[in-house]
Amino acid sequence: MRSIIARNGRIQPITGDTRADEIIDPAAVTRVTAYASGLVITTAAILLFGLTMLYSATFQTDGTAGATLTGATSQTVDHGTDCSTVTANAPTGYHFVNWTGTGGFASTDNPVLVSNVTADMTVTANFAINQYTVTFQTDGTPGATLTGETNQTVQASSFALSCETLR
Repeated sequence: MRSIIARNGRIQPITGDTRADEIIDPAAVTRVTAYASGLVITTAAILLFGLTMLYSATFQTDGTAGATLTGATSQTVDHGTDCSTVTANAPTGYHFVNWTGTGGFASTDNPVLVSNVTADMTVTANFAINQYTVTFQTDGTPGATLTGETNQTVQASSFALSCETLR
């Protein structure tokens, strides 16, 4: 097992290993985990001594009531690998719009596959309420008219429509 330490911005081996030429900002170290097979240092910058960096990928909804996700919503992946797919499920009266996330991530794919993960990230499924256009018209009775807006856009949750019919 190799042991290393960050001092003054330089990675230095503790056990006399002469390879100490990797540079890292100590403030960039986000997680250090010791395993029997070696030490894993997670940073946003570099891969140290051939050890694998691990990243967290968290999937969530935008808070739309009734929206759900199918698949692993909390994943730990190796540097440069892919997350498993996650599907966004819209509640009744809504539709899936897109995924947005850390580092400018954006996708309209559903399910979504995040490829080549190189940093911790949070990915959000975004939804919008369904909208419909309603057109009001008379039954064709001579002299019948309508007042108000005859073409209206209503949301799926709108149940009260008003229209005054005059004869």
